[in-house]
Amino acid sequence: MSKQFSSIQKITLAAMLLAIAVVSGTLLKLISVPHFGFISFSFTPTIVIFASLALGPVYGAVVGVLSDLLPAFLYPTGAYNVILTVVFALLGILPWLFEQITKHFRKSLDKPWIVYLMIGLLFAAVVVIFYGTDLLDKRISYYGEWFKPVVLAVNFVFDVLLCVALHFTNRYYHRQGESYEKMPSPNEIALIALFCEILLLVFLKGVAYYFYFFLIGSNTRVDYWVIVSMLFMASPINVLLMSVCVPWMTLFAHRKAYKMS
Repeated sequence: MSKQFSSIQKITLAAMLLAIAVVSGTLLKLISVPHFGFISFSFTPTIVIFASLALGPVYGAVVGVLSDLLPAFLYPTGAYNVILTVVFALLGILPWLFEQITKHFRKSLDKPWIVYLMIGLLFAAVVVIFYGTDLLDKRISYYGEWFKPVVLAVNFVFDVLLCVALHFTNRYYHRQGESYEKMPSPNEIALIALFCEILLLVFLKGVAYYFYFFLIGSNTRVDYWVIVSMLFMASPINVLLMSVCVPWMTLFAHRKAYKMS
């Protein structure tokens, strides 16, 4: 889809996306859950994935890197974490790369079962963390026995909303005709978002947070799998944002590019 935009249009759109990412990321940093400091909710991954799919890997990487760098230097809250910047750089590259692969299976992805299976596995991972391990038991004990079922119920609601939203968004896409067949479908985008969430925003971001303690020279260490467990808890919300917003942003950008051409 990046070929539909001129260089000036790409730069303008990238600048707008970067501004939205910085402002939204700064505001959402104000949301914190006591005893679960590594949980994060952000609109920034949605912006970066859209930049990657709409503008290509170079612009995606630039938006990803700057969306992490600018808040880190404008509103510093601690030592700069270079690994976190690498995570957002990859977040601007991998969606485009995944789309180069998934576009060869676009018709197969019209059937949503692969996406639904991935969503179910993500939910199952949180269940296993809660009831199959003791990784978060000390932190959860501050809230009481109700914490686990409430979190699981909220995650389940978000997963159902995601499935319903994908169903109707896919139907809308199919009604638009052949001009949209070359665009990644909502199911395809959701699958890309799920892979990026798990690979980058859970496991690799967990590495970034784990080594942060070495960067600041702290004697306190948090187990890597504890960090990963917290990041998994926030995944359903982040995946919902990415999987629902990116298809509509892509549709809007496609229409604008078509009118300008």
